[in-house]
Amino acid sequence: MKCEFVGETVSNWSKQVSVALYRILQEGLSNVLRHSTATEVKVKVTEQDNQVTLWLSDNGEYDKERQLIPGFGIKGMITRSRELGETCEYSRNECGGLTVMAVLPADGGEKNGR
Repeated sequence: MKCEFVGETVSNWSKQVSVALYRILQEGLSNVLRHSTATEVKVKVTEQDNQVTLWLSDNGEYDKERQLIPGFGIKGMITRSRELGETCEYSRNECGGLTVMAVLPADGGEKNGR
């Protein structure tokens, strides 16, 4: 599988944020390998306004008749994001594959008392 990574210039994140990003990316790539027919996956990490955003998008084909019901992997990504006070969403993309977008606070949620 071809993997393209785009990372913009970012600051040093807390260990908590770095571990969450790593685990979300790990689970996202694992899901692509296990559950899709994708031949390509794109990963992009950006930081803006004290938020780190991770996008993972593949070109696989998902059964359009099936609902996108979260399994353990997606639930884990959502939980990791929520633990830091932010979000993780997923949807079908224009290629027919899946896109996951996780948003985390660059400061690890410290400003929100986390």
